[in-house]
Amino acid sequence: MRSLGWATVEVRIHPGASTDLSTALAEQHENGQRLDLLPTEEARLFVELRDLYRADARRPTETDAYAGALPGSVVGKDSSPRRAVLRSRHKAALAITGKLSFQRLEQIAKIIQISEDPDAAWHVRRIAETALAAIDDGAPVDPHHRKVQAAQTLSTLPSVDRVPEPPTPDQPPRQASQDEVAAMSKAAEEIARARRAAEIRAAAKRRLAEKPVQRSVKALFACVQELDALIKHYDERQVASALTAVECEVLWHVDAFLRSVAAAREQLATENAPTGAGASFAEAV
Repeated sequence: MRSLGWATVEVRIHPGASTDLSTALAEQHENGQRLDLLPTEEARLFVELRDLYRADARRPTETDAYAGALPGSVVGKDSSPRRAVLRSRHKAALAITGKLSFQRLEQIAKIIQISEDPDAAWHVRRIAETALAAIDDGAPVDPHHRKVQAAQTLSTLPSVDRVPEPPTPDQPPRQASQDEVAAMSKAAEEIARARRAAEIRAAAKRRLAEKPVQRSVKALFACVQELDALIKHYDERQVASALTAVECEVLWHVDAFLRSVAAAREQLATENAPTGAGASFAEAV
């Protein structure tokens, strides 16, 4: 502090905040150097700060104690309680990560909640714990979030065989428990993949039903030109074996559009071709 020439130190008080959250906010405010937080650590701090923001937003007569945690935030602008509650997750994500990554953080927080829920099925908690470990190792969040949600749904279906709870001290452990958990995890992954494919198909149908916005032909050609340079680096058989049926439908749709462009060009050439006497005169010239 003396080397930096600081005569005073700003005191930041966060009522109700944990020590970890207060430390993270202080480091963010002072632009301090520290190791990056794990995704699960970010999610826990995000949930705590988001809830504190929401509590402040529900007290419109009090000053927002956390408004200063974000650079450039303006107290009082668009500060209705409902909008402030909706903005709380944006502000919390920015304060913890510096990005508007609230959706990713909320997905991780949901997985954490399931992994720590004593009322959740044992195998669901195990799947959630495995997902959190993978996320901390750098795995994408959305697939694991979908997988855990699917496992939770499976555990509530009466037709699905129940995976037994972990053995009690009076009962010897069953060797098949891990296999059953692995089978349930695989089933949940397949359901999550099927749900994702259904969402993609539904989104594609909505786009086709809506009136498309006309864009620049030059922009389309730039995309196709980039694609033409990109496909030289791929093998056709490799792509055919790697793509799913839903992904192939996208390629077929693009291929059909390009064929329609070729057909339209031929038709325009025919329509614009000179006919009759005018054609003979043009040929003679």
